[in-house]
Amino acid sequence: MKVFVFLIGITLFSNAYASAELEEAIKGFNKVASSATEPKFPCQERRVPPKQARYEEGVDASKLHEKVDLGFKKEFETSEYRGDSLSVLSPEEAEKLFKAFYEVDYMQFDYLHAGCEIRAHEYALIAKANGIKMGKAMTMYGTEIDRGGLYPKEWKEKDKAGEKIPVPDGFIGWRYHVAPYVLVKDGDKIKPYVFDMGIAKKPKTLKQWNSSLKNMDEKETRTFTKGSDFLHPYDESPREPGKSFIGTELNKQKLIREMGIYEFEYWDSKGLLSY
Repeated sequence: MKVFVFLIGITLFSNAYASAELEEAIKGFNKVASSATEPKFPCQERRVPPKQARYEEGVDASKLHEKVDLGFKKEFETSEYRGDSLSVLSPEEAEKLFKAFYEVDYMQFDYLHAGCEIRAHEYALIAKANGIKMGKAMTMYGTEIDRGGLYPKEWKEKDKAGEKIPVPDGFIGWRYHVAPYVLVKDGDKIKPYVFDMGIAKKPKTLKQWNSSLKNMDEKETRTFTKGSDFLHPYDESPREPGKSFIGTELNKQKLIREMGIYEFEYWDSKGLLSY
């Protein structure tokens, strides 16, 4: 009987001890749960999106293209293509131009999901400052402005290889894409070649470029050309000759690097960023 009473005493003591531990645990849980939705910092200390960004104080981005030396010290012959007067390069000169474009410091962008028309325009201005006249190659998917169906084959290959693609997750393609082009003379034939910087590994003919972007029905994909002063497919008249728009893209790039791409896209979609 004494043994039985002793065991009951141990059991009661153990239960009481366990209950005390459980009660403390519940108190701790309630404390955590009650503050789970409270902000980490007071409202006035929360990070707010920057309202504006500038590439560099005191730097006129619209003049940057005038300072780029591509290493060409000659005058190029010109030829007409679909109403445009463009420079004619040899295959070797086209390769040199392509590589020189890749080495332009301020044209190194982390993300290429938007702004192709601005970058293409800037490359054409850089070329013009070096005596090379380029036009604009444009490819559209369909006719509806909100449809995105152009996606580079190069990026598909990178994705399969596990390499990083310079677009945010969820990107499905462009509704239009723009790149500068120039004429290349190979033997007795002169053909337009597109310089899709940041995407292609070398210049491509218009046909090759069109094929490399097809992600959907090719019947809905069309490629055409415009003069160097047209910015995008929806331009009905040329822009101010020689005007650069790259400052906007450089300011956006600065914000993206400060905020991260997803935070930038979020605040930008709300119209709370100025660049």
